[in-house]
Amino acid sequence: HPMPTPVILSYPNPFVHETTISFSYEGDGDVEWVVYDILGRRIRQQTLKGGFRGIRFLTWDGTDAGGAKVRPGVYLYQIRAGAERSAGGKVLLLR
Repeated sequence: HPMPTPVILSYPNPFVHETTISFSYEGDGDVEWVVYDILGRRIRQQTLKGGFRGIRFLTWDGTDAGGAKVRPGVYLYQIRAGAERSAGGKVLLLR
């Protein structure tokens, strides 16, 4: 089973308004994308339906699940496909 593999961790990084995270995954299962703050609290998440091939792009605009702007700082993201396949990275939000 292939795992999601970051192709471009994020661009731009650091960012002010938004950053784009890209990854490649060729599988049938859903893929979950989660952003955490530096303390490990879940800030934002999105589920992408499976069955796609090639590179996918996710854009994060520096907001939480309720649409509020988050504070400047380091944020971690994780892309998961199933219980054992994941990849991630970190981004720096500036204001």
